[in-house]
Amino acid sequence: MKKFLAVFIVVAMLFTATACGKTEPLVPPTEGQLYTEMGIPLELTYRSGGVERCAWDVEMYNNRLYVGSGDYDRNCGPVNVWYYDFEKKSWEIDGFLKDEQIGRFRVIDNKLYVPGFDPRSSWERGTYYVLDGENWQTYESLTNAAHNFDIIKHDGKLFAGLGSVSGGSPILVTTDETAWEPVALYKDGAEVNTENYTYVRVYDFFTLNGELYAYFRLGGNGLPSFYDIYRYDGEKFVFHSDLASKLTYNRRNTYTHFQQNVEYKGYQYFTTGNFYRSADMITPEPLTLDGDAEVNDLRVIGKKLYALCSEEYVTDEGDVAFYNSLRVTKDGQNYTEVFRFSYPVRALSFTYQSGTVFLGMGFGTKAAKDFGYYNENGMILAINKKL
Repeated sequence: MKKFLAVFIVVAMLFTATACGKTEPLVPPTEGQLYTEMGIPLELTYRSGGVERCAWDVEMYNNRLYVGSGDYDRNCGPVNVWYYDFEKKSWEIDGFLKDEQIGRFRVIDNKLYVPGFDPRSSWERGTYYVLDGENWQTYESLTNAAHNFDIIKHDGKLFAGLGSVSGGSPILVTTDETAWEPVALYKDGAEVNTENYTYVRVYDFFTLNGELYAYFRLGGNGLPSFYDIYRYDGEKFVFHSDLASKLTYNRRNTYTHFQQNVEYKGYQYFTTGNFYRSADMITPEPLTLDGDAEVNDLRVIGKKLYALCSEEYVTDEGDVAFYNSLRVTKDGQNYTEVFRFSYPVRALSFTYQSGTVFLGMGFGTKAAKDFGYYNENGMILAINKKL
C-alpha cells in the first residue's frame, strides 16, 4: 500500500510539473525585445511598402503559418500563398492562386478555405480555394459571381457571399459542394429585385444564438443604396434590420466593410475599425477601448475574447507610427492589455498556437495612396505569450 502511494505521489508531482510548465514557444524570442520579426514573406513578390504586401489575415493550419496578401483594387496578382515552416525555420511557398487577393482564411471541417475576392478568370463564375492536406484546389463553381467575399458553414450547409452581377442573388448555398444554388432575399414580403444595380454584394456572414445573418449591400447606378442585415429562415434570407447603416466606417483599414466579427456570450462582436456589439443584430452598441483604440481583428480563444488594437501617433521625427496592443475580456465590457508595443505600421491580423501570438502587419488600405512609404507592410511578428 505504501509503495502504491509513493508511486501515485511521484506521478502526481510529474503531472503537476508538466501542467504548470511553460509552453515551448514556436519562435525563439529576440533578446531584449517583446516581439521577434519573422520577416516579410512577400518582399520579393510585391513592391516595397505596397498595400498589396499587407498581411490581411494570418492562420495556423497543419502546423504551418499561412499569410494573406494582395490588392483587389490594383490587381497585382496572381496572389502568392506563403507559409512559415517551423521545422525548416523558413518561409516557403505553396504556389499561386488565380486571384488578386487572399483577404480571409476560413477553417471549415479541418480544411483551409479562401474565398476568391477577385478571381483572374471570367466574372461569370466566382471562385474559392481549398487546402486539404498538402495541395490547393481551385473551385470555379459559383455562378453569377464576380467576387466571393465570405464563406461559412451553417446547419450542414455551405454558404458563399458574393459580389453578384445585376439581377442575380449574392448568396449561394450547397450541401456537398457539387452544385451551388442561389438563395433568394426577401424584404417587405417580396423578393428583392437586384436589376440595374451596380453593387449587389454580401460581404459578411454572422452567427448569433443559432441564427445565420448576412450583410447585404445594394446600390449604385444612381439608385437608392441599402446597407442591410438579412436572416436565414431555412429557405431564404429575410430582411432583419438596417444595423449596417447605423455604423461608421471612417477607420476601416481593409477592403471588406467589416474587418472581423465573432460570436461571444450572447453577443455578436464586430469591427469596422470602430468597435461594436449587438445582442439582436438590430441595435449596435458602440464599444470604446482605452486610448480610443481602433480594433483590427477579433478572436475567441478558450473562454476569452481578444481584440487586436492600434493607436496612431506621430514620432519625434514627425513620422506616423502605432501603438499596437492585444486586449482581453471575460465579460465583453472590461478589457485589459495582454501586451503593447510601438511599430511603424498597424497590427492588422493575429492568430495563436502553443504559447505564441503571430501578428500580420500593414498600414492598411490607406497605404494604396502612397508608394513605397510603409516598408514594414507584410512583416510577420511573433510574441511569446501564453493566452
